[in-house]
Amino acid sequence: VYHREAWLAMAKEDYPDTLRLAEKGMKWSSLNDELYLLSGSAKYQLGMYRASIDDYQKAYAIYPDYMILFNVGLSYKKLGRVQEAAEYFQKAVFVRPNLMDAYAELLDIYRSTGDKVKESAVVARMKKMGVL
Repeated sequence: VYHREAWLAMAKEDYPDTLRLAEKGMKWSSLNDELYLLSGSAKYQLGMYRASIDDYQKAYAIYPDYMILFNVGLSYKKLGRVQEAAEYFQKAVFVRPNLMDAYAELLDIYRSTGDKVKESAVVARMKKMGVL
C-alpha cells in the first residue's frame, strides 16, 4: 500500500509525503528497493543530499541499476564532492555506455575542474557515439 501511495506522491512532486510514505513502507518491507529509491529521490529534492546517497546505496544493494549510480553521482555533485560524483557517473556509463546524461555530467565536472585530459576523453567518446 505505501509503495503505491509513495509513487503517487512522487508523481505529484509532493516530496515530504513521498518520504513519509516510503519510510512507513520500509518498516513493513525493508527489502523493497523502490521504497529506498523513492526515499532517496525525495530526500534529493528536499536538499538532503547525504541522506539521499544512503538510501540510493541501499536500493542499489537490493537491485543494482545504472540509474541509481547516476543518482548517487548527482547527490555527490550537489555536495560539491566532484571526484566521488565523477566516479559514480563513470560507473553508470560503464554499465550503460549510451547514458548521455552521465557523459554531460562528466563533461561539466571535468570542465569545471580544468581536467583537459579527461574532458578530451569524454568528448572523443561522445563523438565516437555520434552525439557530438
